[in-house]
Amino acid sequence: MLKNSDLIISLSNIGHDDKDLVGEKAAGFGEMLKHGFPLPDGFVITQNAYHQFAIKHKLPDELIKEIFRAYKRLEHSLKDATIEIIPGLKEKDILTVKGEAVFVEKIKSIWAHNPSPIVVRKIPQTSNLGVMFTINPTHNDKTKIAIYEKGSGNHYEVLKRNLKITFKAVHKGTNQNLTDKQIIKIASLGKKLQQFFYFPQEVHFAIERKKIFITKTKQINHVISPPLIEKIPTLNPIHGKPRVIVQKLKSSRPHSKINNRKVLIKGNSIYPGIATGHLRIIQNLQDINKVLRGEVVVIPYHDIVMHPIVKAGAIVATDEKLYELPHLTLGPYFSGKPTVITRPEAAKILRDGTVVTVNGKNGEVYTGSQWQ
Repeated sequence: MLKNSDLIISLSNIGHDDKDLVGEKAAGFGEMLKHGFPLPDGFVITQNAYHQFAIKHKLPDELIKEIFRAYKRLEHSLKDATIEIIPGLKEKDILTVKGEAVFVEKIKSIWAHNPSPIVVRKIPQTSNLGVMFTINPTHNDKTKIAIYEKGSGNHYEVLKRNLKITFKAVHKGTNQNLTDKQIIKIASLGKKLQQFFYFPQEVHFAIERKKIFITKTKQINHVISPPLIEKIPTLNPIHGKPRVIVQKLKSSRPHSKINNRKVLIKGNSIYPGIATGHLRIIQNLQDINKVLRGEVVVIPYHDIVMHPIVKAGAIVATDEKLYELPHLTLGPYFSGKPTVITRPEAAKILRDGTVVTVNGKNGEVYTGSQWQ
């Protein structure tokens, strides 16, 4: 557990219990590092550091020195490190910065409007980038991991069960930038990330000096159902590489059933779609601030103004009066969220923090994840 007096803390020294001091984003990075995930190096300028700035209306000299020392540890070959700055309360306002003077000015600018810890991470200097989906996003195949190279469009599929490469699509005129060993290593990280977060992940990665870094990961909440595009390599190689044919097939439909899952409750469906998440049971208005992105929110819906809960992945509303209302009149309050409305007594078996799947099409809530 960190001390409240800490000003600058390495991400590798942070745990889940430190989120009040460093913010949830940094605490999440720290937990991932503790579990062996290869994240870029970085540090946090803590909430206590902000308090010093706020009291003196400027950055104290000693704090500036600590910030510079932490920044220099990210450098290599006597070059300024290129970093990303993530404000703790506004994750969308990520800044890319290089150089000490610019860095300090950005901190002042952020704290003038955003009183929160600041996460600082080194950006790998490489063009060898890619994205991985721990399910096949084209076929909604949970048994496969799909890996895409940035720039070339080349992609690879790996069987999740045994980490065997089952498919390669290398386009004419391009090279396979990822070695087979790297493809398997990346897929292995994806498999572990899905187990760590309980949900399928969209994972962005970079390879710098032959080392793989996970630069970003976010969960996939809903079944993806784009038009299917089957990439089939021919048997006749061109310049030693397979030629890729793109064949368009019919659109797939989202799954309406979750096989081999126990039904916990059944109610009225308001919005279609399927989403998996940890349960967050709301008892009062203050609890809404605790909701994390992608959670399944259970609302004792005494007051319609409690909505919207924008971070929720799905909603279970427990209210007798709402249960009796015509469903079409409720639609605007749940736009875009798989939603089930049930009576209060039916939801008593739900437990805060457990993983469930909400099927907004048939009004059922199941145990566990749809991706297991």
